[in-house]
Amino acid sequence: MTEEPVVSTPAQTEPPLRSSHTTSFGALLEQLNVSLLVSTYQAGKLVVLRSDAGVVNTHFRAFAKPMGVACAGKRLSVGTAL
Repeated sequence: MTEEPVVSTPAQTEPPLRSSHTTSFGALLEQLNVSLLVSTYQAGKLVVLRSDAGVVNTHFRAFAKPMGVACAGKRLSVGTAL
């Protein structure tokens, strides 16, 4: 009895993540001296938005269904699915 060869298919690639914002948003983040974290349950990402010389800089990080974000002092917690 011979075994069928295993055929691997390339992993499906996700479209690149993008963001859009008003031209004044970077300046607002800078004026307030804050960063903004957004959890995206369906996309499975945590998005960090910060000002870099008045321009919004975004970082996307993958998590298993991030459901919320909390901070206390210098500590940050991200609630995720198991």
